[in-house]
Amino acid sequence: METEALLKVTDLHVEFHKRKSSVYAVNGVSFEVYKGETFGIVGESGCGKSMTCKAVLGLLKSPGKVTEGKILFENKDLLAMSPKELNRVRGHELGMIFQEPMTALNPLLKIKSQIFDALDPAVYKTKQQKYDRALEMMKLVGIPSPEVRLEEYPHQFSGGMRQRVMIAIALCSGLKMVIADEPTTALDVTIQDQILKLINSLKEQMNMSVILITHDLGVVAQMCDRVAVMYAGMIMEMTDVVSLFYHPLHPYTTALMGTLPSAQQVGRELNAIVGIPPSLTERIEGCPFAPRCAWASEICRKQCPRLTQKEPGHFVRCHLDNQESGQNGGWDNGE
Repeated sequence: METEALLKVTDLHVEFHKRKSSVYAVNGVSFEVYKGETFGIVGESGCGKSMTCKAVLGLLKSPGKVTEGKILFENKDLLAMSPKELNRVRGHELGMIFQEPMTALNPLLKIKSQIFDALDPAVYKTKQQKYDRALEMMKLVGIPSPEVRLEEYPHQFSGGMRQRVMIAIALCSGLKMVIADEPTTALDVTIQDQILKLINSLKEQMNMSVILITHDLGVVAQMCDRVAVMYAGMIMEMTDVVSLFYHPLHPYTTALMGTLPSAQQVGRELNAIVGIPPSLTERIEGCPFAPRCAWASEICRKQCPRLTQKEPGHFVRCHLDNQESGQNGGWDNGE
């Protein structure tokens, strides 16, 4: 993996403002994604994972907007681009595999037409060139009888095959980076594994970087090189995947690890994190996890900690050091 950052997000804030309410969805998120790596963003539903990545792609819908921060892709400022300039990058260098293929695909158009629409007209100028590329991508993602299936509609495909079509559409222009937003949602376990292996294989073949959004720690362990753990619109911990599982430093990460089933828990209830995430309709003064944290002190409730490097390459947003927070917090990691 190269050391040059392909994507650099710095102090990103995303807010939604209506007449009587506001939502502070992303609050000061910073991370880098390097060439050839898979970077995971994990957290509970509503923590800001998808909003962060939609902001990167310029896909926020009104009234959502980026109010602060920088997003650099190959040192080009995406936030400073005009819609026309952004369209040259989006879909051709930087793309997205959406969460729900049945809603992302147009039910009225054949699969062929939907792949054609995603191709760069400056590269694929004739119908034959477009057809050849569409056929090539259908084969690449493992769809059988591609000549026949190109002429079919989304409802004629299973969930797993629709997701393969979405991957084909996302990658048909030879992307440098793809964002996969919960790509295995609503798929059974066997199909999930196939889709994840397909993404990983295509990443290697095409020398891409991948941002993988998920709430599934098992998927993180299987796919990712580095991981950011998000909570209430903030990154609470960021490190390589091995350190995250065997040496978590933030109480929230520790609590997440404690909810994982293990052989030692057979016949016993699974652990749960006490309490609920905070509302994002108001600005949070202290650490957002403080109300649920067993080690929270007065400073945690009054002052939000900064994301700091506690160990080489291991960033944590916490006032406590790892010794005070109890590191694994009683989680048995099998060692």
